Amino acid sequence: MTDEDDVHAQVLQLLTQRLARPLTGSGSELLGRAAFAQFADRDAAAFVARFADKAVTTLRDGRRHDFIAIPPGGGIAVWCNTWPGTHLEALPLRFGSYADQLAGKASWLVERGVRLAGLLEIDAYVGEPDDLEVEYSFLPGRLVGGVRAPDARWSNIMLNVHLCSDEQRQALEGFMD
Repeated sequence: MTDEDDVHAQVLQLLTQRLARPLTGSGSELLGRAAFAQFADRDAAAFVARFADKAVTTLRDGRRHDFIAIPPGGGIAVWCNTWPGTHLEALPLRFGSYADQLAGKASWLVERGVRLAGLLEIDAYVGEPDDLEVEYSFLPGRLVGGVRAPDARWSNIMLNVHLCSDEQRQALEGFMD
C-alpha cells in the first residue's frame, strides 16, 4: 500500500464517520441517509468513495472540488463539495454566496430537465487527512421550479444561516422557523 492509498483509506473512514455526525444541523444526517437510499447499495458505496477521492484531491491541491449524483428518474440530487481547510477557515470563501450557489445549482438542474424534488448539498471541510468536518444543506426543488417532494421530510429548507448575508436571511425568513 502506498502513502496515497493510506491517506485515501484514512479519509474514506473519517468521511464515513462524519457523514453520520455532521458539524452543524444535528439530525441532518437523516436526510443524508434518506438521499443515499435512493441509490443502489453499490452506487451509494461508490458515491462515498468518490467523495473521498475529491477530499484527497482537495488535500493535495488546496482547491474546492465537487460532483453531483442524480438518482435514476430524478428525485433528491446530492451535490458534494470539498473545501480546503476547516469550516471556520472556509467561512470567508462562502459567506454571502452560499445560498445563491445552492439555489443556482438547483435551478441549473431543473433547466436541464432533471425532475428535481430537492437538492441536498454535502460540504466536507478538509484541513488534514485526520481533520474533516461535514455539513448538510437542503433546498426543496419546488422553490426553483422542480417537482413536489414525495414526502414531508423534503419540504423544509435547511441552511447554515451563518453563511448567509443579512439580505439573504431576510429573504429566507418566510421559509424558515
